[in-house]
Amino acid sequence: MTLLRYVSLGVIALALGACGHEQSQPKVPETTSADTTGPRAETPGSTYSPQSNWKQPPSETPTASPNPGPYDSNLTQDPAGRALPPTGGVADRNTMTTAMADDQILQALHVANTGEVDQAKLAQTKAKNPRVKQFAAMMVHDHLDADAKGYDIAKGLKLTPAESSLGMQFQSEGQRTLVELRAQSGADFDRSYIDAQIKAHKDVLAAIDQQLLPNAKNNEVRAHLQTVRTKVEGHLREAQSIQASLSAR
Repeated sequence: MTLLRYVSLGVIALALGACGHEQSQPKVPETTSADTTGPRAETPGSTYSPQSNWKQPPSETPTASPNPGPYDSNLTQDPAGRALPPTGGVADRNTMTTAMADDQILQALHVANTGEVDQAKLAQTKAKNPRVKQFAAMMVHDHLDADAKGYDIAKGLKLTPAESSLGMQFQSEGQRTLVELRAQSGADFDRSYIDAQIKAHKDVLAAIDQQLLPNAKNNEVRAHLQTVRTKVEGHLREAQSIQASLSAR
């Protein structure tokens, strides 16, 4: 009996010892596939971002535009057919011309025409020289005609005239010239008016060549610009001839 009691006590002691050892070991959580592939919950102070596990879309190879604009780096000519500089960069080309839409082009022409007509009407009342008076009458007729055609084109294309830096420049210069001419009289007025016309027509020619034609998209707008350019060039030659005759007096 005594031996049996000792054996029973030994078995109980071993069992209690094993149970205590199991309770002293920390439990290790099971690892699942979701722990390694899914986004983790962000804890305070953590730098983890769930977006870091998102797949980025594959990079696409850019393709050339089927209708490149006037500043496309692959172009060797501008829309007017003139050769572009060999550098071929957008920034370089923007130093030559400012981008304008057709509605801005027509508005800039309108402002230039209006300035010419206002100055010419003043010359019709103040000029003394017959050639200057005749020139002023031609300015009123030609620029009113050009303005009317520009209006018809804008109406047909359903374009609403839009302001531009060039149009504002034409407007400010035209108004300043008008103020200066109102202060002149007699022969001084004749010379000042013709001098102003030479400068203004040179400026318009430069604008047509460097800004308006290179940016015009519509064929009607381009054709109108070419017609206006021919007229302006003729006006410039006549003004230069009158200037020479006035200087000879």
